[in-house]
Amino acid sequence: GESGRLLESLSGTSGVNEVFGSEDLGGTWRSLGTVPGKRLGEAALAHVGGGRLIFLSRHEWPFYRLSFSADNGGTWEKSESLLYLGGGDNPPKLTLLPDGKTLAAIVHSWYPGRKAKDRRQLASVISRDGGRTWDNFRLIGFAPDGEDGFLQHSITFVGDTGYLFYGGGSRLDTNDGKDLRMLRLHQDF
Repeated sequence: GESGRLLESLSGTSGVNEVFGSEDLGGTWRSLGTVPGKRLGEAALAHVGGGRLIFLSRHEWPFYRLSFSADNGGTWEKSESLLYLGGGDNPPKLTLLPDGKTLAAIVHSWYPGRKAKDRRQLASVISRDGGRTWDNFRLIGFAPDGEDGFLQHSITFVGDTGYLFYGGGSRLDTNDGKDLRMLRLHQDF
């Protein structure tokens, strides 16, 4: 967040996410505010400048839930904003591209196949206006034969290259690290 504030969103059983902040690099944490919504889950946060934050949450329906804060996480908009991608059952990731202006979301787009919850497609979508509108949908990967081809992904940029890590979703998918995959993506993906 602004001024180096660390932020974390935690989901509870009430369907409302609570945002916590730390001003001392994680030494202490305090509740900043709640993000209203129904059946919210794991979420991603991104700071887009001027104390403006974007919240993108997993949902158990074919969309992701968006919310916005203009005061560094203290209050969140009450109106519901939804990002329809035909998916939403796995935690999203948000990152600001190296240009410092473009926001990218790494999300699951459901494969129209055999299961209601299907993580065989991983995609990106970008926003150039602080998360209000999204476009440039790109399919990053498709695992037609996998049980769940892209699990628990994360992304970080070094220079203009994004490193996307994910679990491969095979029957070997355990916590032993043997099923970890990595893709390198240029910021123009």
